[in-house]
Amino acid sequence: MTSLNSTLELMRQRRSIRRFTGEKISDDDLCNIIQAAQQAPSSVNGQQISLIVVRDKGKIKKIAELAGG
Repeated sequence: MTSLNSTLELMRQRRSIRRFTGEKISDDDLCNIIQAAQQAPSSVNGQQISLIVVRDKGKIKKIAELAGG
């Protein structure tokens, strides 16, 4: 039951971040985040996801502009 309670507590603490610090993410942390995303459930287990890592601030700004802000 502890595992379920831990999972529920994590779900309750979930939040969206709109302001970022600009702090760099380590390669190890990034790999862990990507692995978690790859294992996340998807519609009808289709796993239809592509992940692209962009660290260049100029490219990120251009992508944001193209995506509407």
